[in-house]
Amino acid sequence: MNSIEQLFGQIVSNNPPKYYPVIPCQNLTSAQKNEIFKSLAKYESQYNVNESMIKQSYTWTYGTYHTVYKGNTVHRTRNAAEYAVKLFDSGDNLMGKRGFDVLRKVLSLQDTNSSSRTYGIWSYFLEESLHEMSPPDWNWADFIGTQLLQIAINHHERLPIDLAKKLDMGIIHAARSIQKRNVGPDYTNIAIMGTYVTLITSEIYNLTDLHDYAMKRLRIFSNFTKANGRAFAEYNSPTYTMVAIEELGRLRMHVIGNEAKQLVNELYHIGWEEIAEHYHLPTGQWSGPHSRSYGSLLSNDVINFLGNSQNNTWDIRLPLPIPDDLMSYFTSNLNTPRTVIKTYAKDLSGSVADLIGTTYLHPLFTLGSARWSEMWNQRRSLIAYWGTKQKPSYLQLRFLHDNYDFSDFVFYSVQKEDRVLAGLVFATDGGDTHLSLDRIKNATIKAKDLRIRFEIGGNHVDSAWQITQTLLEPTKFVFENLSLQFSLPTVRFSCNNQSGWIVHRTNNRLNIDYVIYTSNVELTIKLDTLTETAAIVGLKFSSNTNNSSIQPILISQDSILHAKWDDLCITIPLKPNNVSILRKLPKFVC
Repeated sequence: MNSIEQLFGQIVSNNPPKYYPVIPCQNLTSAQKNEIFKSLAKYESQYNVNESMIKQSYTWTYGTYHTVYKGNTVHRTRNAAEYAVKLFDSGDNLMGKRGFDVLRKVLSLQDTNSSSRTYGIWSYFLEESLHEMSPPDWNWADFIGTQLLQIAINHHERLPIDLAKKLDMGIIHAARSIQKRNVGPDYTNIAIMGTYVTLITSEIYNLTDLHDYAMKRLRIFSNFTKANGRAFAEYNSPTYTMVAIEELGRLRMHVIGNEAKQLVNELYHIGWEEIAEHYHLPTGQWSGPHSRSYGSLLSNDVINFLGNSQNNTWDIRLPLPIPDDLMSYFTSNLNTPRTVIKTYAKDLSGSVADLIGTTYLHPLFTLGSARWSEMWNQRRSLIAYWGTKQKPSYLQLRFLHDNYDFSDFVFYSVQKEDRVLAGLVFATDGGDTHLSLDRIKNATIKAKDLRIRFEIGGNHVDSAWQITQTLLEPTKFVFENLSLQFSLPTVRFSCNNQSGWIVHRTNNRLNIDYVIYTSNVELTIKLDTLTETAAIVGLKFSSNTNNSSIQPILISQDSILHAKWDDLCITIPLKPNNVSILRKLPKFVC
């Protein structure tokens, strides 16, 4: 018996799987096929007939995860799988034959060795093998497995017999890899996508043990989501809430059992509920805080996703309607302010404060903050939007280590409507560019530059502003009919050498930086020897440009740091500590 048989008790090699067409294929109209065919034209110049893949230009950038490849061109495995689906969906015979070639290529690049650590997955690029990646990305079993299932469901009967058998095995390898990895319910988009791959695979190949696993996984995810305040752990994410809804939409189309349908429909509504409650109609932006986002302003992909769901112009293969009871959030004017307070994670032991997001949606702006978070480059722990749909602007709070977002820094905040009082402190064991892939070792970092940044982007980069000369005074911006003020009433860093404000513009962004340390010489910093590494932030929006300045924020300290701003209070550690301990120490009440 090989290892996969021992793990799952089901032979996958000696008995070839049988495909059962229990899920009806989606029959496209001639007009729909023609639209897909026309969309393929943009790939013609990129198609590499020798490799049967799309060839694209590529530039590696600092902070890129998983891949270390630094060539100028790549052939992406995930893109190839998505391309194959479109080739088959086009209904064109020549494109279909190309689809055979592309599908064969994709399947040939999967690790099918059941004893391998990377069993069932693919590398990112043809040019970089799995063992060259750092580390491999097991999510590719989910992403590519999903695409392979679309081919099986809609085009299995048109495949050559040998290719159909390879497709069947490729899908099962991906599903078994997902089962073996067994991610928890807190990894939202992969928890859902992996459920889709394992559950649908179990249905079309009649794999009862896999079906039992997938249903258990779906129940666990549903219970976990509901227990955490009807919210995904990857909360309010413009990137991954969208992915979650897409995969739940696929599940809505393809699941067979009544229990699965009910659970999926409930989760689908929860996903749209999260978007609807945070959608700021005046700016067309998705209000924060965001657990994961790849940009501070919405990308065209997200804007199109929202627009298509509002207008019923979604992808032909993936209808994603907004539930009727939530449509008004996207269509009715926001005439009066409202506050959304959402619990995203609960600690049953009571030793860690619940993770709460607070969002204030005003007709002129929206302001959101997380009760606690990290300063990872995908987090938007404190972010605001204002302007119009055509000309939106944003403010984001960041902490940079050598000009890159420093995941190690822990963020805390309290918010009441248009005011946020926040705190920042070093951890000794957090991540550097990523939360987990490059964790700090021995509480030691090397740095040439450390700074707090208030980043303004969008339409109002050139607006009037008045920079403060001291920490105690707020910096004030005036944007037509509203004003923004922020301050750093205290910054305590034992390693500082050139504290002070610097204002500069980069890539159409205005950066207001408070520099803690900067040098041409790299400094080795032993975090657990520092006596002070904390800062307090105050921020306020006003709809009246003549509004008075931020009221004094009172600071006091003993072994910890206290800040009070009228009825907002926060208490945070002064010294670095382990992330797990820092989670337990703050207080958010007066």
